[in-house]
Amino acid sequence: MTKTPNLSALTRLKPLRSTPSPSPLAEPLLTGAQKRRLKRRRERSTRPERWLILFLSCLLMSGSYYCYDNPAALINQLQSRFRGTVVAANFDYDFQLLYSVYSLPNIALPLLGGVLVDRAGVRFSLLLFSTLITLGQCLFAAGGSAASMELMLIGRALFGLGGESLAVAQSALVTQWFRGKELAMALGVNLSVARLGSVVNNTLSPWAAARYGVDGALWVGAAACVVSSACAVAIDALERRLYPGDDDDEAADDAAAKPATVAPASPRTAARVAREDTGVGQVVLDALRVARGFRPSFWLLGVSCTVVYSCVLPFNNVASALLQDRDYLRVGSRWRDLANKTWVYSSSQPEPPGAPCASRRGARLPFCIALAAAESRAGLVMSEPYMMSAVLAPILGWLVDRQGGRAALALASAVVLLVVHLLLALSPLPAELVLAGLGLGYSVFAAVIWPGVAYVVEPAELGTAYGVVTSLQNFGLFASPLLVGGVLAYTRDLSPTFPYFGVELLFAAQACLGVLSALALNLDAPTRRRLNAASPEKLPSATAPAATAPPMPTLAEPEGGSGRWSGTARPVPRVPDAPSEAPI
Repeated sequence: MTKTPNLSALTRLKPLRSTPSPSPLAEPLLTGAQKRRLKRRRERSTRPERWLILFLSCLLMSGSYYCYDNPAALINQLQSRFRGTVVAANFDYDFQLLYSVYSLPNIALPLLGGVLVDRAGVRFSLLLFSTLITLGQCLFAAGGSAASMELMLIGRALFGLGGESLAVAQSALVTQWFRGKELAMALGVNLSVARLGSVVNNTLSPWAAARYGVDGALWVGAAACVVSSACAVAIDALERRLYPGDDDDEAADDAAAKPATVAPASPRTAARVAREDTGVGQVVLDALRVARGFRPSFWLLGVSCTVVYSCVLPFNNVASALLQDRDYLRVGSRWRDLANKTWVYSSSQPEPPGAPCASRRGARLPFCIALAAAESRAGLVMSEPYMMSAVLAPILGWLVDRQGGRAALALASAVVLLVVHLLLALSPLPAELVLAGLGLGYSVFAAVIWPGVAYVVEPAELGTAYGVVTSLQNFGLFASPLLVGGVLAYTRDLSPTFPYFGVELLFAAQACLGVLSALALNLDAPTRRRLNAASPEKLPSATAPAATAPPMPTLAEPEGGSGRWSGTARPVPRVPDAPSEAPI
């Protein structure tokens, strides 16, 4: 899954100017509803139940992560399921379409996700989006059972509508229950545990397919989504027990607060109140208007994020089949069937003649035993990058915050990914070693690219900036699988011994674009100095001259999401709760 930054927490933060703030009497008055919300926020951050909420939120996201990569772990089994149907001729393209339809709605949703959560309420959003991913995975599993690619695509699109928005709602939930230093820790734990869902899928799905068939493996994914929905229900029940009568609807609190407000005394406050009253369409228009004013360095970061993620996450879509063909079960190898006749393993003859591996007779053949072992080994090895990112990303983020070097590390990680894909295409090096390089480059890039956005935009534009970058990322994750499917269908016959040779060159070309964009960032001296800085407090404003710049503005901590801000501030560029991917 695309692992987007914590947009909800960022959009709830507003900048504090270096100029004196207006008198408190000029701001809207605190109403009873706002006071209750402020009290709830302070209570939640000290209650022991917050650790149970964190545990449930980790399980909540694990089901989504597990099912996002469900097709990748079962690519060979799904290809066997559709053999002999009209889908077989275009399976490579249709398989990649399963990921493209997931990312398509998420090109726009990052600009709207925070607004939807704020308007509908966190608990309602968790229930809605967890239900969407469960329904989507059930449709996907039903389509696999019925050999209906159309139903599988509909299920994946529905799953995509809920998946990314569920991440936004879950981040908002954690932000409500944790404050200060605990917030970064809680979000980091949540991301690392959720990533384990992808790792478990890569190992459990092939095992389930071998034991219960591909149908059983797909329905195991549906069961994981049911567990996620159960966690959302448990969170809702727990909050209702702790805060009976609380409808969790912050929009209702805002509406109740408006009759007691006074006319704003400053243009800044009036503009803020006007933004709170705008509709969803106006929010998008405002975001696009702000994006037009972003500096070239921001767009270079956006391009780098798009192309680098496009050579990592879509690689995982085909990693199982690619690693089997490259390392564990070479195309062109010779085997014997039930009649003791020799046959050649190839894309046109992927199973023993007359005895498919799914049958009882075929399952005992040496080839089918070797195929099951290859699928299991490939599932373990393709999990290396995700396991490394789950462990390394928080550590690397902590080090980069203190040592700096974001521009240099962005370039170095893109170079590592370029070398990795060239090695996969051109060298016989073991996949275990090469994919360790992929995990390292991926972890470093994720640790520097998302916090780096805060160094090239103004603090007031931070939420919009992350939304735009995430939209660009999802556009890349929509287009790249389609390119992979087209290239694979075209080059499979040109390179029969390693059908994924052309796909690896495509990934290498995308990594090369990442190298060029990161190199351009390093060639711009002011941007390089800002991104490589170790201490946010020493940074000048993104648009002010370096010689006369004031210290970097800071973001105030929101008090209960009421729109009123405390004096406790934290540096903008650090963004400890926004290092994810996509989907890290």
